[in-house]
Amino acid sequence: MTESDHSDADDDDGVLEATATATVSDDGALTVTLAVENPTDHSVECSFRDGQRIEVVAERNTDGTERWRYSDGRMFSMATGTETVAGGGELSFDATWPDPDPGDYLVRAWLVAADATAEGTVEVVVD
Repeated sequence: MTESDHSDADDDDGVLEATATATVSDDGALTVTLAVENPTDHSVECSFRDGQRIEVVAERNTDGTERWRYSDGRMFSMATGTETVAGGGELSFDATWPDPDPGDYLVRAWLVAADATAEGTVEVVVD
């Protein structure tokens, strides 16, 4: 099953937009993709404090309980970095929850850049 929702979020100049999508594979893994779009004609550079580019949180729709956070238990490079979203371009970032319990989830994904924000949400059902 694939679900998607578009959610506008702005960097300091108000230009970035984000779309979150979620896909449940045959083996039950839930993959969330955050597509960050730049609708302008100029490039936007995003600075990161470490190797992490996005954060993703899945909450149960029934009670809002957080069931999974992408960064939990992960180690990211300590090197700072940048990603450039070209004018009219898009960057995509994926995160996979390998073994979600069956249920209805609200999933939020956002860019963790120091100088730009973009967030998307998606509802997904895991059977």
